[in-house]
Amino acid sequence: GALLFRRRWPLPVLAVMGVTALLSVPLGQPLLVLGPAVLVAVYSAGALAEPVLARGALAATLAVTAVVVPAA
Repeated sequence: GALLFRRRWPLPVLAVMGVTALLSVPLGQPLLVLGPAVLVAVYSAGALAEPVLARGALAATLAVTAVVVPAA
């Protein structure tokens, strides 16, 4: 779904994918289901967004990942 729009709106797509990944953990979904999609969104944000915004988004993604992955 959201990845279809990654070239036009890379940062909002990254946010949507991040929220989706966060919501999947309490529902018992394995992280491997969304992992590749989140990686594609991170790459797209880094490649297509303004560098300053992309670095901020990457920092936020890493911070969330550091909390979610051990909790899963």
